[in-house]
Amino acid sequence: MQVHVTKNAPMFLLSGLLLACSGGGVGSVTQDVWGNGGCDGKADAGQCFDATVPTVVVSCGDGGEASVTLAGKVVSTSALATTVSFSIDGGLEVQAGTIAANDFVLDHGELIAPYEIHLGLLPGHYDVQICLDQGGGMVQELGDPVRVCVHVLVKVDCGAGEVCGHPALGFFGDLVANKVLCNSGHNNVPIHLKAHAGDNVWLTIDGPGGYQKVVQLRHAGDSCVYQYNWATRGGDNGGPGDYVFTATDRDALVDLASFKASLSCQK
Repeated sequence: MQVHVTKNAPMFLLSGLLLACSGGGVGSVTQDVWGNGGCDGKADAGQCFDATVPTVVVSCGDGGEASVTLAGKVVSTSALATTVSFSIDGGLEVQAGTIAANDFVLDHGELIAPYEIHLGLLPGHYDVQICLDQGGGMVQELGDPVRVCVHVLVKVDCGAGEVCGHPALGFFGDLVANKVLCNSGHNNVPIHLKAHAGDNVWLTIDGPGGYQKVVQLRHAGDSCVYQYNWATRGGDNGGPGDYVFTATDRDALVDLASFKASLSCQK
């Protein structure tokens, strides 16, 4: 199973360590580090379900952005559909896809299936958690855990000191390029800003019907990149219409940038 997440969507969830690139690179963690110790010797005692901390590959692109691939595997004593979810830096958990029952292959008495998640990340450090849920049938009857979560620390260092002019300062990325982000198929809107400021930068979102959201933008390391993942699901939006995004440096008491977008949000 492969899960693809839109490029530039970091706020857009394993214990391990990664690593970074400058212009392009690969990082990895030790192979087969299991979240709950694996299933060796446990199958005879009943149901076992576990997942590995993923290996991590970082490929730097233009403007300091990176394509990050997290790849691991799931082991189980039952071939059951498995839901894959992830979150970043303790943020909202996003359901990313499902491993089908027929994706599991028998290997030395255990059923193994791969998982792979693709993320687009800007410079910074990210705590990524991946959770896998296997439900129904034998798992629930035995009363064993049906969820396993693993974490990995991902560090993206793709020329962070040189990206401020590529593109120019201000809002950039999917918010600017894709006006249909805020609908039922894309219920997380990644918001990215480039600015010369400190850590006290805030975002105000004004929308239809008096909707307003004010949040602090996350500063990506020592770079000029700031970001926020606006989870528009569950009615956290003003519906379809015009939205104004304003970034403010609260230390300098100045607006850094403002951008207007017409989004097809669904309540």
